[in-house]
This record gives sequence, structure tokens and C-alpha cells, in this order.
Amino acid sequence: MKIYNYSPTTKEFLSITDASLDPLETAASGKNVYLIPAHATDVAPPETGVNEIAIFNGKGWDILPDFRGVIYWLTDRTKLIIESIGEEVPGGAFLEVPPLTPEETAAAQAEADRIAAKAQAFIDNLPSWELVSSAVDNIANLADAKVFLNKLARVVYWLAKNKAD
Repeated sequence: MKIYNYSPTTKEFLSITDASLDPLETAASGKNVYLIPAHATDVAPPETGVNEIAIFNGKGWDILPDFRGVIYWLTDRTKLIIESIGEEVPGGAFLEVPPLTPEETAAAQAEADRIAAKAQAFIDNLPSWELVSSAVDNIANLADAKVFLNKLARVVYWLAKNKAD
């Protein structure tokens, strides 16, 4: 006799196994009596389709949606993962990251343009390597070194942050 095993927590169908005979009950009744362990039944589960799963309800099987592991995004680009049996992708959700709105695209372009303009301003105002080398060579005192290092630090800071102060 076949028995159908299900998860003790989710009750989802797991596997089919052969039931073992109960030797005492079989001998006492004169007919085959099978052992059905916990979390198993002799009721066969129904066939299921894609994104469906059979769940044992104590007497028989229910078919529920099973989208566990599916990733989706809400309109505000919140990323969610379905973790439970019966949970479905909500209406209006996206299975890919939703595109930017025209306003968001414009704002992103404006920020990119601002950063590009700032970078170009730094490039346009950088002295030649010859002038930099000469300035380093001409550092005569601590005050001159501080001025030079402060200018250098501002460039490095902007490059690291890639944005305005």
C-alpha cells in the first residue's frame, strides 16, 4: 500500500512511500493492516499544475498557489520575495524592477549632469603637472605645505564623494 508523506509544518505533499505491515494487527485480524506514520496519509494527493501545491487538510488535499521564491517589486521599487504557500504576486506588482517615471529619469539626469559639470570644473581648473611639481618643490615652510595639502585634499575629497560639499 502506498502512503503519502507531508510536511509537519506546511502540510505540503513531500513523497510517496510503501507502508509497512503492522505484524500484530495483521496477525490478530487475519488480513493485511498497514502502519501509517505521523505526517502521512493513505489518501493520494491530486495532480497539481505550475505554481500549485497539494496541502493536506486532515481529511484530504487542497490545492493552493505556490509562488515561494518569486521576487517582485512594488510601484515604489520595494523588492519583495514570496515566502509562504498561498501568497501570490499582488496585482499591480512587477516581476522586474519597474522603470523610472519621467520625473525620476529627469532628476537622475540632472544629478548626473551636475556631477559631470563639477568634475569638468575641477579638470578645467587643474594646473599642469609642471606647475604642481614646481609648487611641491617650492614649499618652504609649514604654512605653504598646509595650503598645498588643503587644495589637494579638496580634490581627493570630491573624487571620493563624487558630489558637492
